[in-house]
Amino acid sequence: MASDMISMFKKLLSYENEEDFGVSFKAADFLIILASYGPEAWTVVKPSRDEILEKIDQVMHKWDINKPIGRKIRWSLPTVLSHLDSYSTPVVQYWAAWLICNSVIVSPKRSCEKLESRDGLVKIDRMIQHGGLRDDIVILLEKIRTFTVEYKEQR
Repeated sequence: MASDMISMFKKLLSYENEEDFGVSFKAADFLIILASYGPEAWTVVKPSRDEILEKIDQVMHKWDINKPIGRKIRWSLPTVLSHLDSYSTPVVQYWAAWLICNSVIVSPKRSCEKLESRDGLVKIDRMIQHGGLRDDIVILLEKIRTFTVEYKEQR
């Protein structure tokens, strides 16, 4: 982990309009992976892990959750579901919830079935019952649940 590299990815997070989404998303993805290893693994002093997480959080809240993230962007559901367990880093949880929510909105057939086959709804229900989540994360988890249940009922 190098300060110059983290600073470069921080700059790439910038999101002013839809044209910036792909670069912003990839930068956030990379930085979330690094941040998900915890504060002890963050070896860079500047920019700090907290500073990066705050910037990612701000940027993600600008993204349109109803728009496809693109075919070139791939992610693994088991990995993303595991990020929901990052109670010590709510931005990582938000990232995971945002990805899943976007996926069930944009590609319900594939995503809802996949989510159910991986016990994703069970995990989401447990998280909501557990509590201790930021409100914006609960909102996303409830949207995921609603979309998936509605999709299932329409089948």
